[in-house]
Amino acid sequence: MFTRYPHEKRPMDSFTNSPKRTLYSPAASAQGSWLEPSELMGIAQSRYPGKVYRPLKHWIIIDVVNATPEVANSQQRGLHSVIVYGRPADTDGSTNHAVVSDCPISFDSCFFETESVVYILMKDGFRQTLDSQLVDMLDTAI
Repeated sequence: MFTRYPHEKRPMDSFTNSPKRTLYSPAASAQGSWLEPSELMGIAQSRYPGKVYRPLKHWIIIDVVNATPEVANSQQRGLHSVIVYGRPADTDGSTNHAVVSDCPISFDSCFFETESVVYILMKDGFRQTLDSQLVDMLDTAI
């Protein structure tokens, strides 16, 4: 058994400098919608015809800092350096993996629209700031 003495420093682990650490640290509350999912889908279909709709639960809006060239390019095209990370709402009882959005072309209330998908932010979530290098690791971190 390994005994740690007070003067020893804790070794670096993958959690110390990871997006997981930042995502699970204190964050500001953010409001989504408390309407029924069927109501939200109807609103999304009328506002954003032809798009894919993905209702999210347990979501975090991430403000990206220290933008990578891809994010900087998105900003030049009028997109914001913000993404959404969350779990799709269970509509069929299946286990859903977390999703990471692209930068939005619009963000209105609980509707986070990217070029191909409209994410519907259900219930309340959080807002967090994350460095772009950690954002790049989100797909593999969790």
